[in-house]
Amino acid sequence: FSSGPVLSFHRFIRNDQAKLRAAAMGLVQFPCKAGTLMNNYHLMRAGQSGLEEQNILSTNPLFLTNTEDGLTSLGMMQVDDACRQMVASNINPSVIKYSLASKCIDTANTIANTLMVGRNRIVPEFTFMDPRGAGHWNGKELVTTEAALFALDATEAGNDGRGGSPPPTEDGTANETLFDQVIRLRQLMSILETQYSGDDILLIFPDG
Repeated sequence: FSSGPVLSFHRFIRNDQAKLRAAAMGLVQFPCKAGTLMNNYHLMRAGQSGLEEQNILSTNPLFLTNTEDGLTSLGMMQVDDACRQMVASNINPSVIKYSLASKCIDTANTIANTLMVGRNRIVPEFTFMDPRGAGHWNGKELVTTEAALFALDATEAGNDGRGGSPPPTEDGTANETLFDQVIRLRQLMSILETQYSGDDILLIFPDG
């Protein structure tokens, strides 16, 4: 899930529905044990955005919906290619859950139109799929800042990802650790496991 032009899929598969219904409902724990989820999940990174094309890291939630962060022509090609991969792999999502980042909205709409997913099954997520807040590093050069984040995590995050937050800032951009993202992901999965059962859910994230 780098910031480059590659779109990736990962699949988490449900198991025996009747046996696992009681275990799956409620708070999802990490790491997830095999066969404990009620739905199939496919994880996808949105196509390239205009800001990524300009090599700018943007993680402030106030600006995620800016049109300049929408898909570029390359990003549209990446999404079209991802649709072909899904068709070839017999992946037909019944629910598309996407971040409110502009590139994720564009990606979700393109996939829904191509794979003929009903509009009532395209569901925005307002918080839990946001990109990791980069604090003072927000707005800096994307490639070098991502490398700095990875290096920070490798040296300071620890086994639980609780250390190694980027430097803080006063512009409203959070400076988050890996563990902050784990909390959001756990909340997202718990909500989806409560709302749906037996669905193929495509999650479209703005970053890795």
